[in-house]
Amino acid sequence: MKTRSTIINAICRTAPAMLAELALVLLGSPALSSGAANDHGPAMVIAAAEEAAHADALIGECRYDDAERWIQEAARTARDTRSESPLVRDIAGSAVGRMNIKLEDFRRQRKAWDRATADARHLLAANHLDMARTRLDQVVAPTCDQRFAELRGEIENRDERATELVRKGDDELPRAPLAARDDYFQARTIDPDRPGLQQKLLDAENRIPGPCVACGFKKVGKVVLWTAIAGGLGYGGYLAYEHRQQVNGFSH
Repeated sequence: MKTRSTIINAICRTAPAMLAELALVLLGSPALSSGAANDHGPAMVIAAAEEAAHADALIGECRYDDAERWIQEAARTARDTRSESPLVRDIAGSAVGRMNIKLEDFRRQRKAWDRATADARHLLAANHLDMARTRLDQVVAPTCDQRFAELRGEIENRDERATELVRKGDDELPRAPLAARDDYFQARTIDPDRPGLQQKLLDAENRIPGPCVACGFKKVGKVVLWTAIAGGLGYGGYLAYEHRQQVNGFSH
């Protein structure tokens, strides 16, 4: 039979989070060093700890299905442990309970990861970049999980594209407000929730010359009219406004 120190070292090495305190129990008991040579109970406890540690390693590799099987195997090994020592039997029974809890917690965590990635995909499909990013950040997933990496990569790519369009619009706004408006509009289709973007779009609208600039309409009056349009109606509101002008025969 393995000695008490061998068992303690194996448990601490392979499953520190799960059975470390059980090692302290072993340390304080001489039973394991004087047990019968045919008592394989301690070896079974070690095997269960090693299987649990292997499951943790598989989780770190994002091999979730394999990890789940090894957790179940660790529980079975602990459950099948037979020993003449009451201490070993108690440790094995505790390991069974711990493995059942570990399996339940892992399955719950997997569901949380699945829900987070599914929610982020739906938010991304609706062009809610910040909300998708926040949803992913609400869970802590292994770094090897490519679903999270791919979604974050797509969010960043879209964010960079929208930022580029806004920056381009800002550069064009003083000399080419029509081109700036188009840039802002494209940015809004990518990231409609971007702070300040709607105001930029309205500002560009205000700077676009109207159809009657050449007919002698005073510049001051034109600014007043455009300011009224910019009161929250947006581009669609402006088009409706111009339509009403034409219908009513408004003359500059």
